[in-house]
Amino acid sequence: MKECPKCHKQYDDKMSFCIADGEKLVEVQAPAPAPKEAPAAAQPMKECPKCHKKYDMKMSFCIADGEKLVEVQASAPAPKEAPAAAQPMKECPKCHKKYDMKMSFCIADGEKLVVVASPKPEPKPEPKPEPKPVPKPEPKPEPVAPVVPPPPKPAASAAPPKPAAPPKPAAPPKPAQSQPVAQPAPAPKPPKPKKPVDPKKKRRNKRLIIISSILLLLAGAAVGAYFFVYNATTYIKAAPGQVAVGKGGGTAKVAIDYDGYLWSVAEMPEWVEADKDGNEMTITVSPNTSGTSRVGSITLTSGKVSTQVNISQTGNVTHITPSVHSLTFHRDGGTQTFTIQTDGAIPTFECPDFLAAECRNDTVIVKATANNGNYRNGILVLKEDNIRTSLMVDQAGACPTCQGTGKVKCTSCNGTGRFTYGRSRINCVGCNGTGNANCDDCGGTGELEQ
Repeated sequence: MKECPKCHKQYDDKMSFCIADGEKLVEVQAPAPAPKEAPAAAQPMKECPKCHKKYDMKMSFCIADGEKLVEVQASAPAPKEAPAAAQPMKECPKCHKKYDMKMSFCIADGEKLVVVASPKPEPKPEPKPEPKPVPKPEPKPEPVAPVVPPPPKPAASAAPPKPAAPPKPAAPPKPAQSQPVAQPAPAPKPPKPKKPVDPKKKRRNKRLIIISSILLLLAGAAVGAYFFVYNATTYIKAAPGQVAVGKGGGTAKVAIDYDGYLWSVAEMPEWVEADKDGNEMTITVSPNTSGTSRVGSITLTSGKVSTQVNISQTGNVTHITPSVHSLTFHRDGGTQTFTIQTDGAIPTFECPDFLAAECRNDTVIVKATANNGNYRNGILVLKEDNIRTSLMVDQAGACPTCQGTGKVKCTSCNGTGRFTYGRSRINCVGCNGTGNANCDDCGGTGELEQ
């Protein structure tokens, strides 16, 4: 081999100059390859009889189990198997894809396969020993040749040749690196001493364990009670099971019969409210202003059993029935009330000028002003949707026939008070000669009430 004397980079014998420094290469002796080591003979070892872990002969106890080690013979390395002989294969002549001998056609191209010899496996190259690095020689001062004065040149004589430079000494070989020495297995660490337990902390932990156990027992009891109550009911019934309500809404009571421990309202429409009261439920239905009928249901549950109460509500009123057919007011006016039965909401009123009416729940309140004139009457009308109901209303006042005097002209004597028979004149018996008689319409009181 050849080597650069400046950077000590090694080259093949064909090279003459260093490609890094441009120095001329010098020949050096190539290091001899290290001889192959023979396989080491099986060495005796020690083994744990419990976990079968291998140890060096210097160890006496297993660091994992503490068992005493026993000596065993180490097994020799198994010889390497020879490579298998090359087997024939089939190949696609178009895509050159390899197949087993059982195949006849290529699955990609459909071409018929041909038999080819399988390539022999290349032998694995043995690892070459790495060349040992050669230590760099310390630079030595080059010897300086003594300066010799040139001799006088003789006439017509050639100049003497210059002396050649002495060759540079070859670099000494680098010492081989020392192999690392195997370290013995570390000895097992002694167990750490246990810290003393604080008695206060121990008591606190004990209390926490007791409290946690009690809470777990209570939670288990609650879960068991829930499942017991849930599975105890076998039936639940509601009477009546059908509730019909008018347009104006209303309330209804439903009796609940069941053999469980608890019952509840699971579902109900938005326009319905249900209140529990022991074994009874009160249903309240709001007025229906949609103009159409609507239906819904209330679902009752007790454990795993349920039942329903169906509710229907009309969208239009069907009747308005007052408790009276007429009203009579004194001349001084006043207030009178009566009730109505209806499946609607709140009716509206048409009434004479001297009356005012309003409805509160199912009660109608009618007010009349004082009458300073003659007797008067009118009709009070209650209406909702297409239903109308009317009442006759009278208010006392001066009799229009006698203008409140209670007297009218006697019809027998035509107000003269006398009858003439020939030459004689006789007082009227009907008016006693006054010419006035009591008004038949008001009975002589001058007022009419109805």
